[in-house]
Order: sequence, then C-alpha cells, then structure tokens
Amino acid sequence: MLTRNSRNSIVEGVAHGIIADYNIVDYLMDNVYNILEVKIT
Repeated sequence: MLTRNSRNSIVEGVAHGIIADYNIVDYLMDNVYNILEVKIT
C-alpha cells in the first residue's frame, strides 16, 4: 500500500514527465518552423 509521500512522488514524477514531453514537443515544433522558414525563403 502506498503512503501519502510515495503517492505524491509518483504524481510529481508523472507531472515532470508530462512537462518534459511538452518541452520536447515545443523544441520539435520550433525546429519544424525553422526548417519551413528556410525552405520558404
């Protein structure tokens, strides 16, 4: 059975993972826009 602390740690870990995924998506989107701008111009 999970204690309150371990449950919070899991929630924090999931939250950090989601934040990291969004940062990766932002990074990839920025690169895609940069590549498209270069090809357009």
